[in-house]
Amino acid sequence: MFYSNVWAVLYMGAGVLVTGETVPATLFTIRHPEIVWYIFLFGVCSGLGQFFIYYTLQHFGSLVLTVATTTRKFFTILASVLWFGHALSLTKWFAVGLVFAGLSIEILGKYVDDYLARAPASAKPKPSADSIKKAKTAKKAKKVQ
Repeated sequence: MFYSNVWAVLYMGAGVLVTGETVPATLFTIRHPEIVWYIFLFGVCSGLGQFFIYYTLQHFGSLVLTVATTTRKFFTILASVLWFGHALSLTKWFAVGLVFAGLSIEILGKYVDDYLARAPASAKPKPSADSIKKAKTAKKAKKVQ
């Protein structure tokens, strides 16, 4: 992440220089010195956010991080609709539903896989006679080749 941030600073610095925003930004900061405190807080919050993203990824895995991130974004959308009165079309609500449906399927799949890995052999699903027959046929075909 460090190198991503270094590249971001380089690109944004070049962008500010090319667009000529350096002088107006500096003058704005001189006229409104309280902005320095807000910029500092923004940086601290961004750093803490990145720390918790990597902490969650390392200790809980990508699925938990995905669930947390997606859920947070959903509540951001909901707050935008309720707090600010922004309207979402039926298509957009449908898209939000699809995202959560896909996420739910992924979560369910992980829990089923975890359950089957921990379950005793007697609780695991048994292969059907047809699938056993197909597997034997495939083995014989490999031997012939």
